[in-house]
Amino acid sequence: MATSPRSVDTISLCSTVSSCPDRNGFYGGFQRTEKPKEPLSKAQIIAREKKWLYMIDNWSLYMSKNYKKIRDRCRKGIPKSVRPRAWFYLSGAYLLKKKNPTVYKELLEQPGNPHVIEEIKKDKHRQFPFHEMFLDEDKVGQIELFNVLKAYSIYNPKVGFCQAQAPIAAFLLMHLPAEDAFWVFVSVCDVYLEDYFITGLEVLQNDAGILEGLLKKNLSTRIPSPAKAQSRTLTLYDRLVSVRYDKNITMGNTVASLGLLSRRRHTCHLQSSTSDNWCFTKSTQSSQTM
Repeated sequence: MATSPRSVDTISLCSTVSSCPDRNGFYGGFQRTEKPKEPLSKAQIIAREKKWLYMIDNWSLYMSKNYKKIRDRCRKGIPKSVRPRAWFYLSGAYLLKKKNPTVYKELLEQPGNPHVIEEIKKDKHRQFPFHEMFLDEDKVGQIELFNVLKAYSIYNPKVGFCQAQAPIAAFLLMHLPAEDAFWVFVSVCDVYLEDYFITGLEVLQNDAGILEGLLKKNLSTRIPSPAKAQSRTLTLYDRLVSVRYDKNITMGNTVASLGLLSRRRHTCHLQSSTSDNWCFTKSTQSSQTM
């Protein structure tokens, strides 16, 4: 039987503790298994879970009458057990799925653009190669990743497929069923990172310039070239996933928000934020209360 290009032996070269995945599903390093310095008690976790579940069950009411409560609870941190469902609502994906209940299945039944399909096939094995979902080509992770990217390329042919989208889709699949991940992915690409992935990457270049300016202003370390700044901006949204899930999502919104501020006001103002407040834009609030 043929050996996978990413066998356990290959993985073990990365670390002395990589023979089994860490608590987030990654092979390759003890640094990913560190526990928080002051973990919440079981009672605190259960209490937060109950609050979140109640809030999600009454989502429209909270969005229209008590939006501040959603924001504050996100900044405290979303309980891990509730996080997939919370993201599904916070992103507005639940509305997209509700309005289009059969679309994902219909998209999967279409052949798609042959050139785009070939590009997706070439790229899917590169995503989080040390995560248990994506180790092998025949595992469900790579199959579902292909399906989500293919479906989106048909759903939004203006964008089609960009390599920088694949890690975002893979990250979402670690936490959500494929169809739910697809609709969150649509929201991320079409709202939070709108026009990031179209030909020419003009919006990305704009945000990369902002990032470079902020680095020059606030850091004394060596500043990357514009090309490197653009590359880092493009992948900033997803590449921190193995370190902090919530911080990763937060930074995605920060980058997108900076671009929006630049285009509208020609100013740069970066607010510090904490876990899971990627969704807190007025556009999201208004769209979810329609």
